[in-house]
Amino acid sequence: LFTITIFLTAVVIVAVRYAVSFLFPLHYMDFVDLCSVANVSLFIFDEKFHGYYIHGESPANSSDVTLDTLKKALDSEGQGLAKQRGLIQNNPNCQTFEFYLPYGERKLFDEVFDESKEKLSQRKRSSNQYKNTPKVDFIYKSGDIGM
Repeated sequence: LFTITIFLTAVVIVAVRYAVSFLFPLHYMDFVDLCSVANVSLFIFDEKFHGYYIHGESPANSSDVTLDTLKKALDSEGQGLAKQRGLIQNNPNCQTFEFYLPYGERKLFDEVFDESKEKLSQRKRSSNQYKNTPKVDFIYKSGDIGM
């Protein structure tokens, strides 16, 4: 009797959790949906060799579309007519993945990331070279503005 009570309690807890998560999705799921609509994939590291991957693939195949096109794409996705968002064909609803990076790949990642940061800072420095020089786009004369 005790075992049956524990089992039924566990079943009820799992059912309630499922119902609540279906009715009130977690905030990170909203973020995953945002990444998908924006057509952005992310690597998020929480430790040196461990992280998460969000596979963001827009149902409109592009994030640079009109609102009408996006609405049509989301409606067709909601009706099951569009391509699934997921990365794996066996589980098309899975858009988030946990990963562990081996030492060699992490070292390569750091090298590429550092190189990208350096290029970005060089570009920023070159664009700020004339920062203190005033830039004039238009020259107004007194007659131009109704004076």
